[in-house]
Amino acid sequence: MKKRFLKGIVLMMTFMLVLPMLSFANSTTAEAKKRKKYNPKPTFSITQMTLGEGETFTVSLENLGSQVKKVYWYTQNSKVAIVNVNDKKTATVTAKRQGTTFIKCKVTYKNGTAETPACKVKVYTKADSINIYNADLNNQGFHILEVGERFKFKAKTAPGNSKYNTYWFIDNDNVARLYSDGTVKGLKEGVVQLTAVAALSSESAKMSTIRHTITILVVNDNYNGNDDYDYDDDYDHDDGHHHNNNNLLPLPAPVSIVQDKDDNSIINIQFNNLLDEVSAKKVSNYSIPGVTITSAELTNSINSAIVKLKVQPGSIQATQNYLISIAGVKGYNNTFEEMNLFQATITLKENKAPELVSFTYYYPTGIMLVFNETITGTPSFKVMQNNVDLVLSTFINDNSILITLKSTPEMSKFMELLPAETNKIVDLAGNRTLSILNRYMIPSNN
Repeated sequence: MKKRFLKGIVLMMTFMLVLPMLSFANSTTAEAKKRKKYNPKPTFSITQMTLGEGETFTVSLENLGSQVKKVYWYTQNSKVAIVNVNDKKTATVTAKRQGTTFIKCKVTYKNGTAETPACKVKVYTKADSINIYNADLNNQGFHILEVGERFKFKAKTAPGNSKYNTYWFIDNDNVARLYSDGTVKGLKEGVVQLTAVAALSSESAKMSTIRHTITILVVNDNYNGNDDYDYDDDYDHDDGHHHNNNNLLPLPAPVSIVQDKDDNSIINIQFNNLLDEVSAKKVSNYSIPGVTITSAELTNSINSAIVKLKVQPGSIQATQNYLISIAGVKGYNNTFEEMNLFQATITLKENKAPELVSFTYYYPTGIMLVFNETITGTPSFKVMQNNVDLVLSTFINDNSILITLKSTPEMSKFMELLPAETNKIVDLAGNRTLSILNRYMIPSNN
């Protein structure tokens, strides 16, 4: 009896010792589960992107959760692509030069954990021109090809490191047969236009404006180079080709249409033929829905021409694709009749310049300039008071510029804000601000 009593006491004491441990274990497990329960996995809206030099895209963070302590965006190679933070959740990536890099964002949480989603970015060099370099053009601008003869045309794109492919098109397959490698076989007497197009894919080649067109004259083997030729018989009047009574071919389509690298309000159109000045400078021969064209300037060189379209600043409202139509332009000195209607889809960057909306002095040594959109560039200013420049440093943050002064300026006495010659403030599309940056302000410690 006594032994059973002692055994019961031992069991009871053992249970009392184990109980706190079980309680602690359960508490620890519950706490761990509680911590584990809050374990968000932030991701990017885009995990990989391929784009050309100078192009941009926006990436956003998703599934962030509510316990975020810090967010840090960065690029692994700023020579390939850079990242500009819009806000905590979004950033704009700009392609700089050919290569591959990763855009990352380290998300740190209040419980000490961190996640780093990534987006793989491949940047390619865009072609800006293509040239059929082995065509043997006579003094009339034709490549002569006999019926039954084959000729393999070759084209090269520039710059040489471009990743664009070459695609070939002809406008009259009754006169000649085209093969995918650029070989053309003459089928019967007539005229055909051969076009080489630079593009990333066969689908995008249909809309690419990077092209070079030559005219092929298919003849019999008894053709004399001095013979006259009636071009009008080569085209069916129902196929959309324009006709005239002067036996002239329509002006070939432009080989490239690109927005100017330094001014988004200029669009350069290149032809591989000389142009008639009157028709080339006629603004109504060009149209881009939604965009106001103010003038067309022509530059004829030895064997080519460039039409510089100027558009009204601010009329390109957004960076996107636009449809451009060109018609009515003729060749120089009656070499070609009016070109057929030409349409192409081109990507244009918006041309609305960033505007200064406020400038404020912050006691004791700060001045802030605020713009209506995100800006970048190399800001450089002087702040003059008593003929002394007070500027210590200048820093861009999103849509504002913070100027830090070397010392506290004299209160209630004018300071003059002056942009330096090297000052450059642009938005993410490259538009330079047109705002007047020469400003006067009176510092106050109120």
